[in-house]
Amino acid sequence: MKFEMVMPKMGESITEGTILKWLKKEGDTVGKDEIILEISTDKVDSEIPTPVPGKIVQILAQEGDTVEVGKPIAVIETEAAAQAETAEPPAPQEETAVTQEETQPAVEPAPAKTPPKQKGKRFYSPVVMKIAAEENISMAELESLTGSGVNGRVTKKDVLAYLKTRQAPVAATPASTQTPQVVKTGSEQIIPLDNMRRKIAEHMIHSKHTSAHVSLYTEVDMLNIDRIR
Repeated sequence: MKFEMVMPKMGESITEGTILKWLKKEGDTVGKDEIILEISTDKVDSEIPTPVPGKIVQILAQEGDTVEVGKPIAVIETEAAAQAETAEPPAPQEETAVTQEETQPAVEPAPAKTPPKQKGKRFYSPVVMKIAAEENISMAELESLTGSGVNGRVTKKDVLAYLKTRQAPVAATPASTQTPQVVKTGSEQIIPLDNMRRKIAEHMIHSKHTSAHVSLYTEVDMLNIDRIR
């Protein structure tokens, strides 16, 4: 069964969203509530999970595309995941005369890293908890992070940025008494606006074109006040 994933509605006044980055590609198998893309609106940037498990068979909107709310952005084949889960395991091979257990000592498998248990009222996505388990980030460290997501939610970007600051070595800065020279090259660098800044500019222009702008002038005789001063 094919499921069409649509652009979600992130707020009452949100009518469209821009796809910033696809975290999965066509052919990848995803689980339910797994983060598969990042979108940007005129109010917030968010990580979007998939509502159903399955296999991504087609991506309908590419990175940088602006899609209206409710329009399809990807197609997920839900039967692929079900078939993979119900597939029978391969039959075990016949035992040989001398087994591996008899010739080699048993090696205990390394314990799998388990994510820290969530405490308090703050919610963390499965992707954030997975990164925390792999990088040995404690729950106290997660609680101390300032989230950039909806309602202060900690996103994948916040955790990765924290890892960079935690692992970055502090380089010693040698003392210098020389004043740095300012080099004027005369060149200009044009930095494109992000989606949020572009929306702010559009709203300001719309307000300029639709709202009435009035200038009020008042004449006042300041002669007596000037004499007192």
